[in-house]
Amino acid sequence: MKQALGKRVRCAVVLGLAGSLCLGAASAVQAAGSTAANPTVVFATPGSKQVTLAPCNGTACSSTSQTIQVLDPFPAVISASATGVTAQVGQLVELIGTGRGKPPLTFTWQVIPIAAPAVNLPGATAWWDTTGYAPGVYQLKMTIANSSGTATSATSTVALLPSQAGSFYTVTPCRAYDSRTATALAAGLVSTISVTSCGIPADAQAVAGNLTVVSPTGAGAISLFPGNYPVPPTSTVSFGTGAVRASSVVMPLASDGTGTLALFASLSNNGTLEVLFDVSGYFKAPPAP
Repeated sequence: MKQALGKRVRCAVVLGLAGSLCLGAASAVQAAGSTAANPTVVFATPGSKQVTLAPCNGTACSSTSQTIQVLDPFPAVISASATGVTAQVGQLVELIGTGRGKPPLTFTWQVIPIAAPAVNLPGATAWWDTTGYAPGVYQLKMTIANSSGTATSATSTVALLPSQAGSFYTVTPCRAYDSRTATALAAGLVSTISVTSCGIPADAQAVAGNLTVVSPTGAGAISLFPGNYPVPPTSTVSFGTGAVRASSVVMPLASDGTGTLALFASLSNNGTLEVLFDVSGYFKAPPAP
């Protein structure tokens, strides 16, 4: 089945024995007949519709029927939520929404701060960077728009908490990741590192360690970032073909409590490289008194 678009409902084209029937909208008549090879039949309402094609020759006719679903083009929100109900100032908050309606659909998230102008973030999935925001409760909602209208989600809230100063704890130097024991890191793919095997608690705020790049097949750069964050625009280590490069890092862990980091590399030839990550300590908020 092929689909086109009508004025108020989508137009569904049903392929038959001798052509096609197109169901659109703009008429108060629920259905109509035609003797044309490729007629247009309109429906005023969305829903399940039956279309029958009856080709005839000089001696007989035959018919075939098909049920189609005519969809409402008006946008509608299916889901809209943030990945958590709380976050610390400086963290990224992922906003995820879904919707339906006549394409193309435009998704916009709106973050409404306290006594300040709202912030608009484009996309069904968006990341709200809370750096520089004041602690407090923020309202979030998503709007979907197309040529037929707009729809807005119910308002949800995220409580933004003050950033907590963490105490530093040392651990016995530990290799949390070594691609040489498994598969070389491929350019353009995200790989996840779990640091909990090195005695780092999953609820730690950040880790201190050393990131080393070995034997890259081309020049490029690699980024180390929190495990549930999107790939950042900046890199952690740059390198040339065949080089060995290392850098000391202090990196926040995933904000979802999984105790993970992520790696993403770009190489001039879309090749591979080996990566090592050693941890020496972590930051964690002290227990409440």
